[in-house]
Amino acid sequence: MTLQDKEGPIDAAIAQHLIEATSEWWTSATLVIEWQTIDGGFEKFAHTISNKDGHREFVVATDTVHPLTLLLAEVFREHGTPCKRATY
Repeated sequence: MTLQDKEGPIDAAIAQHLIEATSEWWTSATLVIEWQTIDGGFEKFAHTISNKDGHREFVVATDTVHPLTLLLAEVFREHGTPCKRATY
C-alpha cells in the first residue's frame, strides 16, 4: 500500500472527530497537529483547534484523535517521512 492509501482513512477519521469536537454553531474549524522529537527520540505532539469566526469556546480533541495521531505518525515513519505538521 502507498502512503496515500494508508493516510486517507486516518485523515478522514481525524476530520470526523474534529467535527464531533466542535460546537454545532461553528461554521468552520481548523485542527493543526504539530509533532516534535524530544530527547531520547520520543515524539510529542500538540493539537490546536481554532475557528476563523472568532469563537472562543475551549475545544479539546476527542480521545480518539490521539491514537489516530500516533497512527498517522507511524504510517509516515514507515514510508521514511517523519510528520512535522498536519492541518485539517
